[in-house]
Amino acid sequence: MTPTPGRLLPLHSPLAKTGTRSTELPWPWRCPGISRAPKPSLPNLNKDYPDDTFVKYLFLPTIRGAAALKAKDTNQAIKFLEPASAYDLGVDARLLPVYIRGLAYLRAGDGRRAAAEFQNILGHPGVVLNAPIGPLARLQMARAFAVQGNLPQARAEYDDFLIKWRSADPDVPILKEAIQEYSNRWGAQALTTLVSPISASH
Repeated sequence: MTPTPGRLLPLHSPLAKTGTRSTELPWPWRCPGISRAPKPSLPNLNKDYPDDTFVKYLFLPTIRGAAALKAKDTNQAIKFLEPASAYDLGVDARLLPVYIRGLAYLRAGDGRRAAAEFQNILGHPGVVLNAPIGPLARLQMARAFAVQGNLPQARAEYDDFLIKWRSADPDVPILKEAIQEYSNRWGAQALTTLVSPISASH
């Protein structure tokens, strides 16, 4: 099992004995685009708990994958995330390893594999629950289709994302990115028609 923010680690994990809460761990929950490198507060996890399943197969691979992605090493990010694949659908993980893997494929220019990862997220709302990667996966899916050259499907995904975010704060960075991408590809008029409350503020 993986932690949710603010929650004590599973009792079967050696880390639980320390009373550590997941908010104190370098778990990259706030990383829609992996905008900052994780800052591990427990650098000796692998050494101290070599046989802990939670650490070995989920926690460390996800942190390492996020760090590699931040460093723009997509191949290494994908490689680091391989051990986590068997635990992708764990409820507490909220499919975060899948999201990071999808970003790595997307940045590597592999739209087909990226779309498959993001579809895995969109197809399991009961696992994602209210984790931020749920709605963000829709935007990344749009980008994945654009990379593949499937512009009609990309536009449909952008439309869905922007309509759902039309009442959001227009200064949210990833929303501003999506608006700019849409406007560049389909024009400002199409954007205004689609999401006038957002576009009117720009």
